[in-house]
Amino acid sequence: MADANNQGWKVFRPDWYNKRIIETYISSPTIDKQGDEVPVATIKEAMENYMKFGIYSYKHEEMPIGLPLAYKVKGGKIKIRVGIHNKMDMHDRVWKEIQNYGTQGASSIRGEAIDTEKVCNDRNVCHNRINDLNLWSVSWVGNTPANPEAKVTSVSVAKELTEEIETMVEKIIVKRGKQYCLLARKDRKLLGC
Repeated sequence: MADANNQGWKVFRPDWYNKRIIETYISSPTIDKQGDEVPVATIKEAMENYMKFGIYSYKHEEMPIGLPLAYKVKGGKIKIRVGIHNKMDMHDRVWKEIQNYGTQGASSIRGEAIDTEKVCNDRNVCHNRINDLNLWSVSWVGNTPANPEAKVTSVSVAKELTEEIETMVEKIIVKRGKQYCLLARKDRKLLGC
């Protein structure tokens, strides 16, 4: 999932214990649905502490489902790599949900705004700019992020799912008389009709 040699990534946890890894944007220089703008520089300043002490949670319920592994700035946005746990039934349920959404899924940040300012344009439309942030959590939020650009870009496929797909691809169906029979693709051994 990484660029060659982790190019551009600032890695905090290089050895994750399973293959459940996603990559997701968590910020962009836009005003979100809550009327907040969090500049990339503000998020970047908060990343060191988030990477060391923060969690990846489920829908802002602060139910920890994973840990941040690495981050980078790409295209004017912050992107993180997250490892998703596999130690509880809840982790498995959430992992299936993440896989089902794939790149249609999204993430959302949560923390404490330390310094904010009201910013208005020439039409007197205003929003809050967060200039300092204690970021403690990024959450999986399905497909309803506050920031529309905080999209998941990559979901690793669990090894067992990959093997199941490969097994399915290795089989073919042929019609023999009035029956349809399943043959192994490699040696055309009859598996059943």
